Amino acid sequence: MNSYQPKALLNDLQYYITPPHDCSYLPNKSARMVFLDPAHRIDVVTLSELSRTGFRRSGDFVYRPECHLCRQCLSSRVPVVEFRMNSSQKKSLETESGSGDENYQSRARR
Repeated sequence: MNSYQPKALLNDLQYYITPPHDCSYLPNKSARMVFLDPAHRIDVVTLSELSRTGFRRSGDFVYRPECHLCRQCLSSRVPVVEFRMNSSQKKSLETESGSGDENYQSRARR
């Protein structure tokens, strides 16, 4: 029987870091991204472990912000099937009801 060792799994991956660039979340801030080689395919288990450590996926790119002394853009997972809007979120949706996307609005009200 093999034991599952997620830390060892993540330590075996090759990581890269970008040079500083303008932060896409906060004005007047710089950011850096740690990312995996997009040519290296990872399985669902590895992706799940990376997500637990703050990594995000966009298409083939798996990355996370790595900004010195800044932790303002944290990842979060929303269990979509279980999500129910609170009254503040419903009010916000009603305020934006003129957006013209009735399909989105009907899905959001479920």
